[in-house]
Amino acid sequence: MGKKVNRRPLVLRTLEESLSDIHQLNESGYTIGKKWDLAHICQHLNKTMRMTFEGADFGWPFFVQPFARVVFMWVVRNGKQINAPAAPPSLAPENEIDLEKEIQEYESLVQRLNDDQSEFKYKHPIAGKLCPQDWRALHAWHAAHHLSFLHPKEAVPAE
Repeated sequence: MGKKVNRRPLVLRTLEESLSDIHQLNESGYTIGKKWDLAHICQHLNKTMRMTFEGADFGWPFFVQPFARVVFMWVVRNGKQINAPAAPPSLAPENEIDLEKEIQEYESLVQRLNDDQSEFKYKHPIAGKLCPQDWRALHAWHAAHHLSFLHPKEAVPAE
């Protein structure tokens, strides 16, 4: 059996909540519960959010997607934490990453996802066709999944 990883309970219902958590972790500091730090997580989230507009280079067979969409979106809508397989190589973060640049890109992508004028690809590589509302919910859930492995440092009370 694999090593049990300590995760914090984290449910993020909106992309704004995920952005707030990222800023809080960046400002207060954190400890890492798995292998990725905040920069790695932000870069991975940015890559997955860009799939909404650019598509993906991988996917599940079309005949599995309707079933996967029902199960996957139930998990997303209920804020359930799951143990997910490793990300495909195209979505894995690089070794050297500029955290501030990744946070800025995350902010930009959140704006773009929330803009009703944005044109989505509407096809998730696992869940298939999604409406903009489901794309947003999925990205907020995905952020919560990864950010739950980072534990904010306790604020030191002022003397």
